[in-house]
Amino acid sequence: MAGYQSDITSGSASNNNTGAAVLHSTVKSSPTTVLLKTAVAQVYSTYIDANILMDEGAQRSFITQDMVSRLHLKSDGTHVISISAFGDPAQTVQRLDTATVQLVADDGEKIPVRVLIVPVIAKPLSNYFRSCVTNLPYLRGLKLAHPISSDNEFEISMLIGADHYWDIVGDNIVRGNGPTAVASRLGYFLSGPLPESEHRRTSVMDVIAAHVATDVSHFWDIETLGISPEDVEQTCAVDHLKSYQDKCISFEDGKYKARLPWKEDHPNLPTNYEVAKKRTESTVRRLSKDPEMLAQYNKIIQDQERRGFIERVEHEETPTRLH
Repeated sequence: MAGYQSDITSGSASNNNTGAAVLHSTVKSSPTTVLLKTAVAQVYSTYIDANILMDEGAQRSFITQDMVSRLHLKSDGTHVISISAFGDPAQTVQRLDTATVQLVADDGEKIPVRVLIVPVIAKPLSNYFRSCVTNLPYLRGLKLAHPISSDNEFEISMLIGADHYWDIVGDNIVRGNGPTAVASRLGYFLSGPLPESEHRRTSVMDVIAAHVATDVSHFWDIETLGISPEDVEQTCAVDHLKSYQDKCISFEDGKYKARLPWKEDHPNLPTNYEVAKKRTESTVRRLSKDPEMLAQYNKIIQDQERRGFIERVEHEETPTRLH
């Protein structure tokens, strides 16, 4: 493990007894988190979002049976392949159904992908650390293929292998202190290790004491100063409540207005702009087939804007705080 260690020893000695106290503090870094090339793209005809993993190590492309059912796809043939699992020299021969799906590129063009149908591709990937990329300056302004979201897991529904990899991935590469961004027809893929973060370090302190003349813990115990933990917590809560009442609650036009009670020292939440945009575009395309229903949607949105429940955002700058 990378990190540092510090040992402090103190004690006293006499003819009758000896004593020693050892304080051992260790700071250890967590294992590096590595991002894989993933994307969220719409599939033509139904415009359902597919969660995609790009894998040059696979010779063929795959889709899950669940995604096939959601897309109402029909098999157009079969193909016999040999499958080898990682770390297993044995091979299994399987006959799999085949189908063709068309991914919708950023420019609206259709990308045909020939896929083999399997029950499961892989277990869900961890999506927790992906929000960290919002703070990387060299990635600002890039349209990412995998939009930032608050989901903790990423369920893979399609795997694009080497047979279609270069039909999607482009040539432009953006490097920085973090994962590398690779241009594609679906947006920029991110892959590689995330930068080290203080939030991903573990601190441990061990205290070993034996017959010490002076109680070492006495020096950092706040109760020695006459302050109990309960008093500190209660005082902080009262101060926060008073500050919120004074600054965040007002009486205007015969009604009270209260702002959101933001948590102190809380990291910024990731924006869900790309996710909301894709879902809105998908909804509009679906409703365009039913003009009356689309008109009803528009009427409700206009009424909510008129009554002040929602408001139009004219700029594209990301606010300092998100809810």
